[in-house]
Amino acid sequence: MVDHVMSTNCNHLYSADAQSICEHPANLTADSGQFNSPGYPGNYPVDTQCSWRITVPDGKLVRISFLTFDLEDGSGCGYDSLVIHDGDNTLDYRLLSACGNNIPRTTVSSTNIVLVVFTSDGSITKAGFSAGFLSEDAPATCGPDEFTCTTGTCVHVNVTCDGVNDCGDNSDEYTCEHHDHFKMQHFSSSPREGQCGVTPIPPVFPANRIVGGSEAYPGSWPWQVDVRRRGGHICGGALIHRQWVLSAAHCFQSKELSMYTFILGKYHKYATGATEQFFSPAAIIKHSDYDWRTSDNDIALIKLATPATLTPYVQPVCLPQADPKAGQLAVATGWGYTQGTGGDDVLKQVLLPVVKTSKCNSTSMHDGGITENMLCAGYEEGQQDTCDGDSGGPLVYPDNTDQTWRLAGLTSWGSVPCAASMRPGVYTRVTRYLQWIQEKMAAY
Repeated sequence: MVDHVMSTNCNHLYSADAQSICEHPANLTADSGQFNSPGYPGNYPVDTQCSWRITVPDGKLVRISFLTFDLEDGSGCGYDSLVIHDGDNTLDYRLLSACGNNIPRTTVSSTNIVLVVFTSDGSITKAGFSAGFLSEDAPATCGPDEFTCTTGTCVHVNVTCDGVNDCGDNSDEYTCEHHDHFKMQHFSSSPREGQCGVTPIPPVFPANRIVGGSEAYPGSWPWQVDVRRRGGHICGGALIHRQWVLSAAHCFQSKELSMYTFILGKYHKYATGATEQFFSPAAIIKHSDYDWRTSDNDIALIKLATPATLTPYVQPVCLPQADPKAGQLAVATGWGYTQGTGGDDVLKQVLLPVVKTSKCNSTSMHDGGITENMLCAGYEEGQQDTCDGDSGGPLVYPDNTDQTWRLAGLTSWGSVPCAASMRPGVYTRVTRYLQWIQEKMAAY
């Protein structure tokens, strides 16, 4: 794959305790080249951290492919790991985090610089890796009078926000900034009593997909719930009625109700705002068939001690009448871990296409781990996903038949690390629990 090879290993300094380190990144500046783990083709040493800063010409992107790969495996790659950052800083978005002996997917940056970081712990060593990089042209962009669909298709800007699905994935109708993309009178500051699924403050979507999602417009997801235990954020939830919240069963490990607080109308994760309403739970009803080992039936219904006051910042979402179709875009929201993509202190949103269950359950994805009670959403290339701290939060989709937002799923589980390729996020399929929800609400 490379025109010529430029090979480098880390320059190791051995201390008295036999640890080896790399003091500085190795700077690789070329159109193409190769880099290897320290000691390759022999085993890499223990207690090592090496890094390579790869820079290709301005306007180009970096493509990295692996020839061989063998690192110590472990949950979350907590022992030995190789991480590729989309930029020259370890705080930049993680394009790839890998360990084990499966050759990672080819990775392409969004800029002309990537930082590759290799880390080993103090015990087991393996044969390491050999990788090549190559500069490539950035993909063609749409013209100045065109809109770029999330699929890469170009449509004229005049057809966006017109109520017609010109992109094929509805992304031209998801990008309507500061105005009602459903063109409906229900998007007002005074929703009718008993109405669900309307946003008095319309959501704002970026014109193009943003890695890791984007910051939500304040107040635009009024059913979002912040679930806290002993004052600290742990999960999300969805308001489905003035006094009822849906969330994930795995969020509630303690039976002590006084440990939990539910906050509505919240935007900033740490600061308190004037729009917020605080509630204690009167009951937390976990599904009796919840299985923590498989995450099946990962749903909980919470009765608030008092009903919420409905405002432009606090509104219930509609329960689904049917599941969204495969390929339809849905929106997940939450205050979870952002993996360095920014916006950690505010509610974030991410557009995700629904994945057909049979495909999600295939050997190339979740390999049989998806039950009929689960729904998948995400991109094959990863890069956008829910993560730790988003659990229990809503996955919603627009229902054009009655022009409301409906709750398709609740964030349940996903890949480690988050946003890995071919590992779409997994959500509790709410349509499977409509009767259970009605029965429990009537009983309490």
